[in-house]
Amino acid sequence: MDPVERLQPLLKPGESLLWSGKPASRTSFGFGNLITTVAVYVWTGGMITWVATAVAAHAGLGFVWPGLVLAALGIFVIANNAFFSYYNPKRTALGVTGQRVLIASGQEAAEIPLCGQPVSVRRTRDGRPGAVIVGDKKLMDVADPDGMLQAMEQARSLPPAATQETYRTL
Repeated sequence: MDPVERLQPLLKPGESLLWSGKPASRTSFGFGNLITTVAVYVWTGGMITWVATAVAAHAGLGFVWPGLVLAALGIFVIANNAFFSYYNPKRTALGVTGQRVLIASGQEAAEIPLCGQPVSVRRTRDGRPGAVIVGDKKLMDVADPDGMLQAMEQARSLPPAATQETYRTL
């Protein structure tokens, strides 16, 4: 779904989008991701070895079942990580209005007020755009962080709204 179409129902009367977009389709893979990925593969391989050894030794179900459950858990974590790192950015829409940043993903939506919030873009080591940070809220990697940052700066130059809402879930 187009980000504008997805965010339109979340706009207040008289409010318009200054910018809309999606998260970056490629996911950043940092050191923490590397450690987690290696640990999950080692865990899953160990559990598969456990089950194979228990079956080969004709051990009882007391040895086989825990290994099967833990191996299934490892396979679930691997599949879950691969699926959601691909699927979540495709169903998430981001938007900037004159007063707030809108985030809509699936049936959930959230907003972050812009009034008085510092805004920055964290870039990766090779200079690619990374996460957009509004106040103390880190947004995911944005496909067009410079455009989003420009829209937030434009929103700051607009006259302040009569009331500012705090961060809340819609």
